[in-house]
Amino acid sequence: MAQWCPELENLPGKLANLYTAIKEYMPIPPPEVVDVEKSESTSEAPALQFSYVECLLFTLHHLGKKCPEFLSAADNAEVTERMKDFKMRLQYFARGVASYIKQLKTDLQGKKPEKLQSDEDKVKLAAYKTTTNIQQIIKDLMHVPPSYKVQVKLSWKPAAAEPAAVATKRPSLDSNKTTPKAAKVGAAHMDRVMYAPPTGKFSSKAGSAPVGAGRRGRGRGAWRGRY
Repeated sequence: MAQWCPELENLPGKLANLYTAIKEYMPIPPPEVVDVEKSESTSEAPALQFSYVECLLFTLHHLGKKCPEFLSAADNAEVTERMKDFKMRLQYFARGVASYIKQLKTDLQGKKPEKLQSDEDKVKLAAYKTTTNIQQIIKDLMHVPPSYKVQVKLSWKPAAAEPAAVATKRPSLDSNKTTPKAAKVGAAHMDRVMYAPPTGKFSSKAGSAPVGAGRRGRGRGAWRGRY
């Protein structure tokens, strides 16, 4: 709905409420954690709600372009502090997203689309779409000032249906009204040999490339994501 909403009254106030919700689902890094990959902390990593964050960041990204000063008013101490807090959350969440994407790529590597039919595989494909959307939006918001250029297709929206081909009706030939020229063209057409596609190994569909490759790295600092 954020894509088509009209001009809103008190947009800064509505963005402030939205940012409050974002802070609930995008935690700040613990004081002792500087780098998640190298952290020796034994504390349990947070469970990240990717679906909620995709919705919230998408809404902020679309409404924020109508009120860019909400995150980029350099002469406003409140906005400066907000952006400092927001960047910490974005960076920390981006690390968790990158870790989860790497895990999903490893799990889906080498599987052809027709083989990804189990419920578990479908969930992983949806999670991959969700996390890559989040990753793209975060990259946009990390610019100074924040950028609002990237366009993503939300993970829960169904794929657009292909437009149906318009059937064209061939004009019927009335044998009583066929001209000599038309009869000649028709005869030449009938003499042609209809093309038959090759059969055997050349007729099978080529499988699409795997989602990606990557080594699975679990251990300390592993992220737990919930789709």
